[in-house]
This record gives sequence, structure tokens and C-alpha cells, in this order.
Amino acid sequence: MSVEYCKAHMGRIFVAAVDHGEDLIEELKTLAREEEIKTGLFFLVGALKEASMVRGPKKPEVPPEPSWFRFDDAREILALGTLFSDADNDEPFIHFHSVAGREEYLSMGCVREKAEVYLTVEVTIFELKGVTAGKSFDAATGLKLLRFQAQSF
Repeated sequence: MSVEYCKAHMGRIFVAAVDHGEDLIEELKTLAREEEIKTGLFFLVGALKEASMVRGPKKPEVPPEPSWFRFDDAREILALGTLFSDADNDEPFIHFHSVAGREEYLSMGCVREKAEVYLTVEVTIFELKGVTAGKSFDAATGLKLLRFQAQSF
């Protein structure tokens, strides 16, 4: 088997609300730091006033050149993400993909950089314990990818 993996077990569960005007990504990082959450899975429900997302590569090449999509017209979101420690600086690394919609228009992508909350975003984080993985820079792709090691990140 060539898939890298590790076993984990459920730790604590957190429920939070991120308020209007807040930076969603920074608030998730702050919560992870304050509660010392090293690894987790999270769900998001709510709305973003504006955000920047990558909706795939411009061409299927490595390293990928991202195809950016930005909006500032307040869109409903439903998202799923992961939280791992960054191997370079032991900071929380947030990675999430979201569907963002307004009226009949939907976009899906990896939310990066800007993510300003509109009204509220409800957050549920499931902490994962026993994970021996973290995010580290991969020169071939130019991305921080999940990597495993014998000891915890």
C-alpha cells in the first residue's frame, strides 16, 4: 500500500461562532492556539461578506498556477476543512474548501487569504488525537502538504 496514514482517535469537540466583520481564518487559528488544538476536522455554516478562493489550477501542471476567484457580495457558505500544525513554525495551518452561493450562482474552491464573515459563521471542530502528521512545504508543488513522521508534529 502506498498511501501514507496514521490512526487517530477523537479528542475534544468545540462549537464556536465567528462574528460579522471578523477574519474567519485568523479566528480559527486563534481558537486553535488558545485551546492547543494540533489536529482537527471542522465544519463551517454561515456566510462570508468577501473571500478569495482557488477554484483549481489554470492548467493541470505541477507546480499549479492557481485560478483565483474573489467575491465581495456576501455569499452563503457550507465548508469542510482540516487543521494541522505547520511543521515549519508549529502554527495552526487551516485548509478548507467551501461552496459559496448567492441566488442561483455557486462557486466552490479552497478559501485562502481573505475570508471576512457576514453576520455569522458557525464552527464545529472535532479534535483528532494521536496524529503523527503536519503540513510542510513541498518544493515540487509549491504547496504545504500533509506529511507523516514517527513523532507528532
